[in-house]
Amino acid sequence: MINKKRKSLNCVYIDILRMMIFPLSIVLEDITFNGLFNENTESMFEIGILITLFIFYLVYKIYWGVRNFMTAVALTKDGDDKKLASFMKVAKFGSIPMYVIVFTINFVVWAVMVLATRGIGIFALPFAILPTVFFTYLNVIFTSIYSICFLIDKKNKGEISAVFMVINILLQLCFVIDVIDTIYLCFKFRKKKIEV
Repeated sequence: MINKKRKSLNCVYIDILRMMIFPLSIVLEDITFNGLFNENTESMFEIGILITLFIFYLVYKIYWGVRNFMTAVALTKDGDDKKLASFMKVAKFGSIPMYVIVFTINFVVWAVMVLATRGIGIFALPFAILPTVFFTYLNVIFTSIYSICFLIDKKNKGEISAVFMVINILLQLCFVIDVIDTIYLCFKFRKKKIEV
């Protein structure tokens, strides 16, 4: 079960590969200009490698995201709120280091880009930020499914009201607030209190 819980983070930690695609493109540029390929094939080789890595990244991320959905739904059907709570904690709290890594790397890359272009790179920041926000939000959705299913299970058992469930589901769909809400849910249900 511990292994299965850790696998719920696969869709989050694959972002390390996405973060490495840009530095890898610089390395590939270096390799191809050092005479391993002729001028006609070097760009195609670089583009092919980078596209292949990105496709692998997307397929891997979506596959494990869908696996999270399937696991959460199966646990909800079984009414296993203990396992749902356990998966919820691992998925949410285990993804925090990844967020720190991703945003640190992004900050360094953006800072270097702005410095290297003497400030002109600042105009490219919105285009650099959008993909990061999009893929980070996918992480929020793929990890919030356990919390959402946990709330649905509690509502089905009559332990919380529909209003409480809806408010907390909305909070689970907001970046950063989702982690705070998970802490609240863990605290609230540690003694199995009933919300009316």
